[in-house]
Amino acid sequence: MISAAPILDSSKVSKDDLHPMLRRYVDDLDRTLSAGFPAEERRVLVDEAIFVLDLLVNEKLVLGATVEEAVSYALATFGSQTGIANAHLEGKFESKPSSPLIQYIGRANAIALGYLGIGTLLTMILLQIRIYMPGGDALRMPFTPAQVRSVLPDPLPFPQTSPLFYLTLACAVVLPFVLGWMIGRQVPVRAGSAVYRSLSPLILASFLFGCGLLPNTEGLLFAIWQLIFWLPVAALCAYLSSTLVRNAVPRPKF
Repeated sequence: MISAAPILDSSKVSKDDLHPMLRRYVDDLDRTLSAGFPAEERRVLVDEAIFVLDLLVNEKLVLGATVEEAVSYALATFGSQTGIANAHLEGKFESKPSSPLIQYIGRANAIALGYLGIGTLLTMILLQIRIYMPGGDALRMPFTPAQVRSVLPDPLPFPQTSPLFYLTLACAVVLPFVLGWMIGRQVPVRAGSAVYRSLSPLILASFLFGCGLLPNTEGLLFAIWQLIFWLPVAALCAYLSSTLVRNAVPRPKF
């Protein structure tokens, strides 16, 4: 239990002297920070958290609150340990030396933009090659074009037997899974948000690209596909990958 008198020096507050709820909080904070900080840096951050929590608890105790009320107030005011740890991890990640451009748009955003930009450009190139230099025949057997169009109406692409058609289709479906997973492995926190911020301008670029391909509508269809499929899938994969990488880091033992 924390004493009623405010403590101004965090070094006088030991983790073992904390209320059990506060001790669990700082232990969880230390475990989460271990994904990106060495032991010495974690100790400084945890000591700062203990100091602030101690001040908040004593602030309520002086006013006559019970220990449980004071502890609950301190935890609610200080915020969740996940949010505090993520803010520290993100700050360290973004502070790594980089070019002025990367510093301006953000390191996480730059990584996501790089991967998704390459994937978008690759798909656009394949679309142009397929549209202007088709390498196969339209699907004929055992269906007629009218029968195919009754199932796949415009503006959906008409199936072809060329390898290029299947390669373009595979890229449009598989790339968001692969790129989202790769982004999450490099961005420690808020990887899904980085995907959202980076893919949004790329979707606009795909839309403008599709307008340039009119009257062929496959470019516009790709922009819509990025909005309804790439965006949620890549963001989810980035989030899951980033979470798995953080959880794979050995945790400190208490």
